[in-house]
Amino acid sequence: MVPLYLRFLSAELYGAWLASGNILSWLTIVDPGISAVIQQRVAQAYGKGESDEVGKWIAGGVFVSLATALLLMSIGLVMSPAIPGLLGIDKSLSAELVPAFSMAVIGSGLMLIYFAIGSTNEGLQSSRAAGAIFITITTASIAMTAVLLFAGWGLLALGVGAITRGAGLLLLSSGYLWWRLASEKITFPWTLSAVRPLLALLSFTSLSRVATAALTHVDLFVAARLLGPEATSALALTRKGPEFCRLLVDRPALALMPALAHTVGSGNSSLAAMIVVRLMRLVGWSVGLLITGFLLLNRDFVRLWVGSAFFAGDTVNLLVCLTVGLAVFATALSRSLFALGNIKGNSVALFAQAIIYIPTILVMGRYFGLAGIASAGLLSALATTAWYLPWTFIRRVRLARGEVLLVTRDVAIAAVAGVAAYYCAKFTLPNPNTWPLFAGAALIVTIVFALVLLSLSPAARQEAGAIRAFLRKR
Repeated sequence: MVPLYLRFLSAELYGAWLASGNILSWLTIVDPGISAVIQQRVAQAYGKGESDEVGKWIAGGVFVSLATALLLMSIGLVMSPAIPGLLGIDKSLSAELVPAFSMAVIGSGLMLIYFAIGSTNEGLQSSRAAGAIFITITTASIAMTAVLLFAGWGLLALGVGAITRGAGLLLLSSGYLWWRLASEKITFPWTLSAVRPLLALLSFTSLSRVATAALTHVDLFVAARLLGPEATSALALTRKGPEFCRLLVDRPALALMPALAHTVGSGNSSLAAMIVVRLMRLVGWSVGLLITGFLLLNRDFVRLWVGSAFFAGDTVNLLVCLTVGLAVFATALSRSLFALGNIKGNSVALFAQAIIYIPTILVMGRYFGLAGIASAGLLSALATTAWYLPWTFIRRVRLARGEVLLVTRDVAIAAVAGVAAYYCAKFTLPNPNTWPLFAGAALIVTIVFALVLLSLSPAARQEAGAIRAFLRKR
């Protein structure tokens, strides 16, 4: 959608919109992490067959999310007129930016309630239905935004799209949840009995919410303040491809969270550990391909997509790829540990990373520009979650040394496959000047990576054999 945005919006206005999104993301820290806790608790209670507990956790989540959404919208709407001043942008942009930001605030409030409802559906082991609802409404909101852009609504089109997305997801998810409760005879208690234990857990997850907001959304705000809207756009668009692929690679860990919590609730912790070990192998292979592909092709991707002027440079691209790769590992481990019940430890670790990240990005951004801003996340992760999460997982599931070495070996093999694919493509492939050539180059990199991986990793060959057997059955 970004090329369409830039067709109807100036680079300065779009950069201001991105920076205002950082402020909105900070406002969302009033949500202390309700959806993740509700998903874990509902899935665990559902696995134990405790219907009354399921109903209580759902009720507590709905009540707390409603109160939090009202707080978010109240704060956001009050501060909307001050957004241009906070960003230090030209007042001529205010006429479009302020009302669009207000609409985005309302959309975010609706999304906050939806997250609690949608996570409940996933906790009830309905990931397929939740995914179908998400894809349907997200597609409809994108179409709505495009239609309004062509109709001349400008930046307001993005605000209306945000409201459409939030309202649609909330309505469909609520309807599905009501049907599930009725069909399984799970009572929704109109009491606050689950609110107190929920708030006790949220006191810890609120730390991780603050940390996530800092780690995800501070960089564009700092770039806007120190370097201007154009540099903000370059950083955002350079990392857009890796971040989008990260969302795809993150999906297996996200999808497994309710199933893992359900498995632990049913008393099969050893199976849960085995699932996470297999997940980490798949993540390692995926990260190897992701880093290799974007080191080679991100410059061409940005050039074909929005123009060469929006590529932030090879150094920034390298730092973005390494940061995204490490973040994928951290996300998979963090979500797995959360599902296994390590809620407090995860929250404290992420908060510690954020404490290091804030001063790091300010100092690095001031003295090293975009490269310094792009490196801050990597440095703060290496100091905290990059070692804490693997160490905690090994201890919690009591992994044997041999199993740890096997996973480490497969990650190292992915790195070797990435290096082989990188140099093979770098010195043999021509510059892709069209989208078909770009797709061909990406396919060749993927094939070389897969061939090297399969030749060196017995676990990769075993996974490939399982996929073949599955397809034959279909």
